[in-house]
Amino acid sequence: MVDRIEMLSRIRPIQVQSAVIRLIAGTERRAIVEDPSGTLAYIDPYNNAGFQVTHGGYEPETLQLLAGLLAPGDVFLDVGANEGIVSAFAGRIVGDAGRVIAVEPQVSLIKLIRINAALNGIRSLDIVNAAFGGPDGDETILNLFPDLNSGAASMVRKHRLSVGPSRRMTVAFTTLDSVMARFGVSKTTLAKVDVEGFEPEVVKSMLPNLARGDVRYLLVDYHLHILGKIGKSPISTHELLLQSGMIAQWGEPLVGGYVLYRSAESEHSITSLEKEGSA
Repeated sequence: MVDRIEMLSRIRPIQVQSAVIRLIAGTERRAIVEDPSGTLAYIDPYNNAGFQVTHGGYEPETLQLLAGLLAPGDVFLDVGANEGIVSAFAGRIVGDAGRVIAVEPQVSLIKLIRINAALNGIRSLDIVNAAFGGPDGDETILNLFPDLNSGAASMVRKHRLSVGPSRRMTVAFTTLDSVMARFGVSKTTLAKVDVEGFEPEVVKSMLPNLARGDVRYLLVDYHLHILGKIGKSPISTHELLLQSGMIAQWGEPLVGGYVLYRSAESEHSITSLEKEGSA
């Protein structure tokens, strides 16, 4: 089965891949699988998230970082939660005394986030079906990717489809202030931002909170290939974070991928993983 999944994952364009997978495997493909991290996930083994779970694990380096930064009772904010696998992993760490807030604009993924949380016995999960990056209540357009990679949906990148029209949806903005007030949260231990090239806008919307020390750790995923196409550099966002009082702890903006920042006001001990990353 794994060999077949690997073979089908190479088919391009993705619309042809999707049609072939439907023909071979049908449309009811989801199953409960245990990720190598120990997190249960209700996955489609043929889509990007499911493929990761069955081929080495879902974002293992990201989960390792979370494991070193979160503790029981902490608050985790997942901005761009996708199917909620990271949220479920974090929920297992923070426990009932903690809290996980999953922010995801794609309404089709909300049920999956709830299922993945329930599979792992997570009762401290709140879901916000909206996006960060604009004034509270304003709306924007989200460009959707074919279902085989829902995590590639982007506010700033339109996907070139050789077959069929582009899919888009209107999503509402919310702010970290609104989310914290809604759920009675005064501080966030760790906020993860994975928003497919929209990270400059999301970070800007969070700057007042960062300057106040509302967020102890911020994990930003810089999508260099998308930012480059829209004429933006991760350095601009990186410098804004430093000016707001955050300290770069791990990773390099110009390399891309995740970069970890720590609030200057935080007295939380640095884990061995952070020390290795900043060496």
